[in-house]
Amino acid sequence: APGRYTVVLEPAAVAELLEPLIGAMNARTADEGRSFFAAPNQPGKTRLGEALFPAGISITSDPAAEATPGRPFDHEGLPLRRTEWVTGGVLKALHCSRFWARKQGREPLGRPSVTTLAPGTATTEELIKGVKRGVLITRFWYTRMVDPQSLLITGLTRDGVFLIEDGVVGPPVNNFRFNESPVTMLRNADLLGKELSRQAQGSYVPALRTHEFNLASVSEAV
Repeated sequence: APGRYTVVLEPAAVAELLEPLIGAMNARTADEGRSFFAAPNQPGKTRLGEALFPAGISITSDPAAEATPGRPFDHEGLPLRRTEWVTGGVLKALHCSRFWARKQGREPLGRPSVTTLAPGTATTEELIKGVKRGVLITRFWYTRMVDPQSLLITGLTRDGVFLIEDGVVGPPVNNFRFNESPVTMLRNADLLGKELSRQAQGSYVPALRTHEFNLASVSEAV
């Protein structure tokens, strides 16, 4: 049945939700009050320096890193350097276009081609073991933005959805439509996998376990 579940998300599912989060880390939309990263009720202010996630959440990019290589420039031709976007849960940077940087009198900062969500210490078995009753999700597709202000996203599960009971993966179950924000996914995450996996979205991410994930309705998707 649909509902809010503890879920274990495999890396492909994590990457599908992380990509719109990275896209929303935009200085202009934050400065103009049009994004989650705008400071509430403070026109022109952003949430830079604010602890938005648990201390175990860090997001970086480094196109020169041997383990996580990426394109060394963005779509505007801006050179990309190692950047800490979120460190210990604290928002550290927002990418900024040439136009907006010139208008605001600041340095431009390119949108990264490859990002890394720092891994944790858990094995896949440990992620699953702590789940009393929940769902293992392989990946998402047909993801669409519903509300940029909260980063609410909708989409469908695919390629394998399994019941977890008493820390054991059980039989496959039906697919779901989900309505959830990557912000909530990360805020409710209590355990991250220790292995990074390269995903098509241009990210290196671990599997993770998160709670109260909104599987809003049953889907007939295959």
